[in-house]
Amino acid sequence: MVAVVSDNVLVQLFVTIYASLGLVFFYATVWPMTDKVNNLMQLCNELFLLACVHFMLAFTDYTFDPFQRHQIGYAYLIFLAVNITVNVVLIGHVLVNSVKKWYRERKNKQSGKKKTRNLKTASSTDAKMFKNKQQVGERLYFDDEIPQPVVELLENRSVSVPEEESK
Repeated sequence: MVAVVSDNVLVQLFVTIYASLGLVFFYATVWPMTDKVNNLMQLCNELFLLACVHFMLAFTDYTFDPFQRHQIGYAYLIFLAVNITVNVVLIGHVLVNSVKKWYRERKNKQSGKKKTRNLKTASSTDAKMFKNKQQVGERLYFDDEIPQPVVELLENRSVSVPEEESK
């Protein structure tokens, strides 16, 4: 649409403003990204774009004073620097959290320590919460690899339900 009306700058700006407003409403209501940080970043970027388009109105011939345009240009540059800073900080935040998560996973793999519970403390209520013994074993070990002696122990273990609870 903007290419069709290339002779009229104001029509281009208003088409961009309304398209940006539509995207702001879309991002604010639907939240299409996978996590909150990306949704907020996308919404902030769209709001910054909307504000930048409003700044562009000040650079047209409707602002007669060149000194005033110059001052608006400095305000625009500061606004643009804030936008870039916010984006870099949010990207850095996501990157630091990803590195921390990777480091924790790597440290846990290298230490070889498994999060286990003592089999003696697993009561019959723990077994009732799960459909089969394999799930009880996963709850005890918190990973996919359950040692064979544990699986055999769980298969041989019977859970008795008192009469009054079964009614």
